[in-house]
Amino acid sequence: MASPSVQRLLLKVDGQSASQISKLLSEALEGLIHLAGGWKFRPPTRKLAYESHEVCRLRGSLRLFGECLSLLRREHDVVGPFSRRLLSLVERLRDHGLEAPDASRVTLQQMVEARIIHLRQELRRNLRLMREERVARWRGLIPQLWNERPGSLYRWLAADSPAWGSAPILTTAGSQCCSIEEVDATVQAFWVAGVWRRHAAADEAKCWEAFRTSSFFAYYPRCDCPQDGWSLGRVRKVLRSMRESSSPGIRGFTIALWRSLPDEVLSRVADLLTLVEKDGRWPEELIHAYVTMIPKASGGSRPQDQRPITVLYVLYRLWAKGVVLT
Repeated sequence: MASPSVQRLLLKVDGQSASQISKLLSEALEGLIHLAGGWKFRPPTRKLAYESHEVCRLRGSLRLFGECLSLLRREHDVVGPFSRRLLSLVERLRDHGLEAPDASRVTLQQMVEARIIHLRQELRRNLRLMREERVARWRGLIPQLWNERPGSLYRWLAADSPAWGSAPILTTAGSQCCSIEEVDATVQAFWVAGVWRRHAAADEAKCWEAFRTSSFFAYYPRCDCPQDGWSLGRVRKVLRSMRESSSPGIRGFTIALWRSLPDEVLSRVADLLTLVEKDGRWPEELIHAYVTMIPKASGGSRPQDQRPITVLYVLYRLWAKGVVLT
């Protein structure tokens, strides 16, 4: 509290803008981190890119068949019809190649065990072919890399594997992206050009007028922001509702850190959010974010098989959650 950065934040000045308070708040938080000993980073973990859409599909099928086999073994001595969970699993496995007639548990278990053996063999074959294809492609690129990026060859000879993500990204032609630039271009081609900006060339006024005169406009939701301004109690209430394990945001300040701040600092946070709602404009430093791609549970290596997550500043999430809670 006695540090100069915090004292500048707590000094209220008439006519102070949201941007000025935001910069003072950032300086105070950075000063707090400095007093605590600075940032500590975990060492990065490296993962090899040995995945593909077919491999993910086979592993998903193996997971379901394994779950079914485990359930059958537990119900081995049960007499009577199949349990609801077993019936549900058998129905799902029909989409994974199981042609299961109405039979006993023993017969079904034999069919599932045979299918698991077949899937494991197919998975090993796909992994071998995929690795052979990528090794051949890499070796074919060696002359070009020697002329353009010899450093990558030196790292390869030193057995320093590249830091891939949790899944490789495939181009529209089906080949694996081998550089950051290629991954970026492939992902943006689908998500930015194909999804987020697919209506960029549309006439907004014309589309809105067509929607306003349609029968669907009567069901258009009308929402009002809360009339009460932000206060210390409201900020505390929203922070208590946020999970401590949630993302610390683009600046790295955790929810536990925000909760530990004194009332005087959080009161300035309330002043900042009140000014944002009054002026209808966020300070420049609070609207920056980055997008990270997270593989979907279904697996796959196409750009559409990755889920884009936008990492924002915690203050923006605090405001959005506060509007919902109110």
